[in-house]
Order: sequence, then C-alpha cells, then structure tokens
Amino acid sequence: ASTQGWSRALTRRSVSYCVCMCVHAGVEQGPDTAICELLGQALSQPAYTQLRTQEQLGYIVSMSTKCELGVLGLRVIVQSSTKDAAAIDDRIEAFLATVPDVLAQMTDEEFNNHREALITAKVEPPKVLQHETGIYWHAIASGTCDFKKELRHAAELKTLTREQVVDYWNRTFDAKAPGRRKLSSQIFARQHKPPPRRPLGVNGRKVHYV
Repeated sequence: ASTQGWSRALTRRSVSYCVCMCVHAGVEQGPDTAICELLGQALSQPAYTQLRTQEQLGYIVSMSTKCELGVLGLRVIVQSSTKDAAAIDDRIEAFLATVPDVLAQMTDEEFNNHREALITAKVEPPKVLQHETGIYWHAIASGTCDFKKELRHAAELKTLTREQVVDYWNRTFDAKAPGRRKLSSQIFARQHKPPPRRPLGVNGRKVHYV
C-alpha cells in the first residue's frame, strides 16, 4: 500500500527552512539499483534548474540516489530562507510530477551521456584506499557481502533503455503509483510555527506524522 510519512521539527536557532524528501523503492535488488542510480544522475540537474534557478526556492538544492542499509530510493533536499517547509514539499512534488516529461524530452545523446558517465564511474578502479575500503564496508554493513556489485550494475546499465527507466518511474516513484512510499523530513525556522497537520497528502493519501 502507498504510504506517506512527515517528520516535522521546530528549531530555535535556524532562520532557514529545510525539507529532505525520500521516495523509497524498497530493498535493493536486481537491476532496480542501476535504474534508480540512472534516475538520480539524469534528474539532478533538471531538479536544480527548476527548484533553484527558476523557482529560487533556496540556496541549497540537490537530488540524488539514496541507498542505506540495503534500502533504495531517491532523495531531494531543499534549504530555504524564504519558503516554509510545507510549501517546499509541495514544490518538490510538483517537480516530481514533471519527471515523465523531462525523460521524454531528453535527447538520445543526453540519455546515453548520463548512462555512460555512470558506467565509467562504476568500472573505474578506486584511486585511494579510503574509497576502496568504503566499497567493501558498504557491502559488509548491508549484509550482502556483494563486492562485485558495481561491476554488475555497470553491465546492467549498458542494456538499459529509456522505456525501462520511464516504466520503473511510473511503477515506483510516480505519485499515482499504488505502492509509492515517501518520507518528508521538515525543519521550520524559529520565526515560524508548523502549519496544521494535513490529514491527506498528494493524491488524497493519508499522511502519517512521526
């Protein structure tokens, strides 16, 4: 079932608002990781252009792949001194709703460049011991002990098509997807009281506050 969670905090020191929205894809498995990482690679700049450059929501805007303890997803972070956290959350959702169009309008050359850049990063040997240790420790901490994961994902990326990426987005991250799971962590500045809790979130789905 689709779920939405909101975590809110009021800080006495900061004059800024911040939202960290995570849309989860479930347990890391098969080609899902490669697709999710390609989405993070391809959407990072469009997210920055829309939320930072055009809408000027805040001075810190980022979108990336998130994988912690074997749980996969996408993460969007926006920090602002002009918009409150609830408004920022709404604008992030508005951007995510445009992702199918962003992917459709992407040229074949742009799509292939994102894919090749990700493949290159995965097959390049670690340059420093700290990086190599991090790869091994992540595999151990996640409980998979899959030390060849990056090479396998690079191979999966070579055959990945735009249609597969769009289909995965629609099934996993689209607001209308039945199994969509979202956690929005929101920080409100000291001069602002958190707005009333919303009983329903995007597409009329129940919100769980923590």
